[in-house]
This record gives sequence, C-alpha cells and structure tokens, in this order.
Amino acid sequence: MCGILGVVGQRIERDRVARMAATMHHRGPDTGGVLLWQDGALAHRRLAILDPSTAANQPFVDSHGRAALVFNGEIYNYRDLRKQLEARGHPFRTTSDTEVLLAAYVEWGESCVARLNGMFAFAVWDYRTHALFLARDRFGKKPLFYSHLGSGGLLFASELKPFLASQLVDSAPDVEALVDYLNLNYVLCPKTLLRQVRQLPAAHVGIWKNGRLTTRPYWDLAESFLDERWTGNQDEAVERLVELTNQATKRRLYSDVPLGAFLSGGVDSSTVAATMRSAGTADLHTFSVEFPEPEFNEGAHARLAASHLGTVHHPRLVDEAIADVLPEYARRMDVPLGDDSAISTYLLSRWARQHVTVALSGDGADELFAGYVTYQADAAYRRLGWLRRPSAWVLGMLGPRLPEVGAKLSRRFRAAQLRRGLVRPPAQAHFAWRQVGDGTGVIGPDLQREAADYDPAEIFRFYHQRVRGADWLDRMLYVDCQTWLPDDILVKVDRASMAASLECRSPFLDYQVAEFAARLPRGLKMRGGHKKIILCRLARRYLPARIVDRKKAGFNSPTARWLRGPLRPMAEELFASGALEALGLSWRPHLELRWNEFLRGAREHQYASWGLFCLALWQRHVLAGWRESAAEAATRKSA
Repeated sequence: MCGILGVVGQRIERDRVARMAATMHHRGPDTGGVLLWQDGALAHRRLAILDPSTAANQPFVDSHGRAALVFNGEIYNYRDLRKQLEARGHPFRTTSDTEVLLAAYVEWGESCVARLNGMFAFAVWDYRTHALFLARDRFGKKPLFYSHLGSGGLLFASELKPFLASQLVDSAPDVEALVDYLNLNYVLCPKTLLRQVRQLPAAHVGIWKNGRLTTRPYWDLAESFLDERWTGNQDEAVERLVELTNQATKRRLYSDVPLGAFLSGGVDSSTVAATMRSAGTADLHTFSVEFPEPEFNEGAHARLAASHLGTVHHPRLVDEAIADVLPEYARRMDVPLGDDSAISTYLLSRWARQHVTVALSGDGADELFAGYVTYQADAAYRRLGWLRRPSAWVLGMLGPRLPEVGAKLSRRFRAAQLRRGLVRPPAQAHFAWRQVGDGTGVIGPDLQREAADYDPAEIFRFYHQRVRGADWLDRMLYVDCQTWLPDDILVKVDRASMAASLECRSPFLDYQVAEFAARLPRGLKMRGGHKKIILCRLARRYLPARIVDRKKAGFNSPTARWLRGPLRPMAEELFASGALEALGLSWRPHLELRWNEFLRGAREHQYASWGLFCLALWQRHVLAGWRESAAEAATRKSA
C-alpha cells in the first residue's frame, strides 16, 4: 500500500516532486523514490507488504527499460499471473506483485487490467510509445486524481495534497462538488472539491499522449445485474457463496507483515474473521472501538464474536480526548468526509497499526447483499403505490413530534427523508434516503448562480437507468455501488487506514463475489423485512445466533454529543473564523439558526452539522495552509 504521483508533458524539478511526495508520507512511511526524465517524473511512497526488500522499491523499471511503474494497492492473484508470465519468458528478480504487474502491462498492454484481481491505482510510463497509462480497480478502493496542466501536461496523485503542494494547480473550490457535499456529506466522482482536479472513476483506464488524456471503462457490474439470474436453490447458492468468500479471503491473506481483522460483532466483519480462522490463520488479532454511550457501543457483541472465534481481541474505548486528534485527522484524511464513522475508523486503524500492518474488513457486504434500511424504504415506497403522497403528508405532520429518547439515529430526520422521497420518482427517492441537507441558504449568491442547473439526484437517476430492466432492488444496489460505496465508504476506509499507515483489505469486494451477488434473485438478498438473507445463512455456519440474528446497528459515532460537548468550542471557533465563507458558503443567518437549533437538541440537524464541521476542518487544516504557502512562494519569487 502506497502513495503515487507523477507529472508528464512538463519539466519539473526533483525537489518539487519530493515535496509533493512528502505530503503522502503516511501512505508509505518505509521508503520513497523519484524517477525523472526530460519532461516528466514519477514518485512513490512505499508501505512494504510483499517482498519488503529494496529490490521491490518503486518507481519500478522493467529489466529491459521498456516501462516504469508506480503502484498503490495489492494484486491478489499475482502468483497465478507470475506463472503465466514466466511461461511467456519473463524473468523475475523479486517476489513482489509490483514486478508482476509491470510485466503484465509489458506483455498484455492496457488489456492487462481485465486479468487483475485486486485493489489498485497505478501508472505506467511507456518509453516505447511515450505515453502514460493509468488504471483504477473495479470498485475504486484505491484513489487516483489528476489535473490537466497549462503546458498540456498531466499531474496525477493518490491524494489532493500533492496538487496543492505542487503550486501548479489552483485551489479554487468546485461549486458542483460543494453541492454534492451539502446534500450527501461526500462528493460524487469524478468531481473533487478542487475545481481543477478530477478523479479517474473506478473500473476505468486512462491514456495520456501528446497532451491529451482519454479514458474508458473496462468493467461494469451492470452487466452482472442484467445477466441471467441464479437458477439454483438457496442451499446451492449458499454453497457457492461459501466457496467464493473463502477463495477471496485466502487471496487476501498473502502478506510478509503481520495481519489482523476489524471486528464490530456484526455479521459482515464477524464472517470475515471466521473465514480467516477457517483458512488456518492462527493467533488472529482482531480490533474494535467502544463508546461510553450504550446505543453506540457494540463492544459486547465484538467480544462475543472474538470469544467464539478464539481471536486475540483488542477493544479500545473512544474517550473525551477526541478534540486532540482532529487537526491531524483532518490533514491526513486529505478530503472532507461527513460520514460520522470516519473518525472512529481512523482511531481504530491507529490502534490496530500498533499490532499489525494489514487488516481485513467486512466492507461491501451491505451494498451487495442489501444490508441497509434504505432498501427497506425502497420496498415500502413500492408497496405504498398511490398512498405515497398521503403518507408523505402524514409524515410531515407527525415527523416533528416523534420522540428521540434512546434513538441512535434521529427518528425525525428519518421521517423527513421518507417524506421527501415519497413524492419523488424511484431513483430520486433513493437519493432522498441518502440526503442529509439540500444546501438551501448555505451556498453564497455567486456560487448559487453557478450551480443553478445542477442537481446531484440526476446522477442517481443516470445509474438507475443504466440497469433498467433489472429488478427494482438490484437497480438500487447498483446505484449505491456507483455512488455511496466508492465515494463515501471506500474513501473513508482508504483515508482512515492509510492515515495510520495500515492496509485494509475487503474480501466481499472481490469482483467474483460481487458478480455472483449481482446475479442472485431478490429473495436471496431481502425478503419479508429481513436483509442479507444469503449472507446470514452463510454466517450461521460460523457464528452463534446471538450475532447473526441481532438487529443491524451500523458503525456510527456519537457525533451529536461530541459537537454539543467536547467539540463545541472548536466548532464554534471554526464557524466564526470564516472557514466556510472562504469556500463561498454563507454561515449567517441560515446556518447559525440551524446550529443553535441543533445545540438546543434538534437532532435532525446532526448529520448536516457534522458535515459542515468536517468541511470547515478541511478548509482550516488542509486548504488554507497550502494557500498560505503558495502566497509566500509567490512573494519570494517576485522579490
């Protein structure tokens, strides 16, 4: 696991490249390297997982000097690929997946990505064609950003900070990305919060040559959702899923450094830990966070799962010192993310890193096997039919009066989401289930004019239409696999784990598992109010009923209590400092009113308030610092 960056089509100094790479030191604290040529450069920060010898350091040049590679991630089937490549005459001087990946590109060109099973973002400078090849894994587990330079060149990197440090890219915010964030607490790909920086989408490759970048997809889960349905019975489906998840887990156990697992005590993470144990992982170390608040604390369930599986378990309590870690958290997270579990994932990763360098997680199971309450909302939407509008009216009347006592998630907020969604078409209704706000009264007048014709719900509708003809549940699962999963969940996991120099692997996001899940009929995913039917059947082979049958809790943090308590001084200082206004937002009077309502107990504002707090943190600790550095550099240059 690493950080990569490069510049092509423009001469650049080694010192500047080194400064850019240094901003990603946490992604690769073991070693770093820079490769320069006349009008380009590649740089790398390495977290050594496979073959930690110096021979596997990057940038990596093949033995004939045909191509150079920088690579972030893991290729899980690299051993099989190596055998194929050796049969074709490729020599190998390391035992790393890095060398296998470069040989695969030299042998098969851009079509090599179809052969890869892994999580990756990589770039190859091809000396033969004077072209740059970029690729990102099927689900977008590993990030890859790029920016077109005025010279016709291209700058790419694993994070946003190198773009700011380069002083080649303007730090002006992207208005549509801000609208995304204010609605969802995350930004929809390919946008970023920097206007001049874009993301290469998941399952895409890009080729830069002669000043032009072209991109194309190489895989789409839509094909599996639209393919023939699984025709076997439920028992046969469970057997096939057992086979696929065991294979996926075993592939993710290759490591030359210590390896463990996140364990919340829920079905997903507990099943991953169980398959690790069944694969022969001895002395498995597992990690969980605990909270003082009973409604947020899953510690007892995690301890139960650990005891049942016989793992060496490491629980850790999140205490009141949360404010002390936030500045460093904001800098290392690189992007603002209003997901309230991101800070807990960061703390969990820091604590796990004290014992292991790699951790497996249960991410992806909810999006593939229908584990969220939002899918139950979609089901209710269909059942209500013509009663949707009357139901929305009732919710509008009763929602503000719903009790909040003991509720982990705000009942009033959920009622408002349902009310908005019930009067919209299906895809926009699903957007409403994900929506935390709408930006009303938040975006300043200048930015409001720029964003007047933009509606992020249309992106949900676009993906919904891409799988028209599929079952209604599959259409919603596909929408989430194209939005919520890569743009929120996987951003959170990548940034939080890499901030702690920890690699995180997700067996459920093996593309073979995903393609199988997409072909399953709805009844094996959700039926009669029960979610993740087939996954729970699988889990019963390994886990006690108390874990499998318990109500899904979700990995949330008590952010509302934090903002009203230990984080309130920091939040109010940030809001008063003009951090949001610097992004073109308007703090007063609308946001100030909502903040005061939140402080008085209006929990329906908790998600939007946390999102704005994270956005202000990012502006203060990431964007503002680099703007000041750029201004100082410009002053020195003019002097």
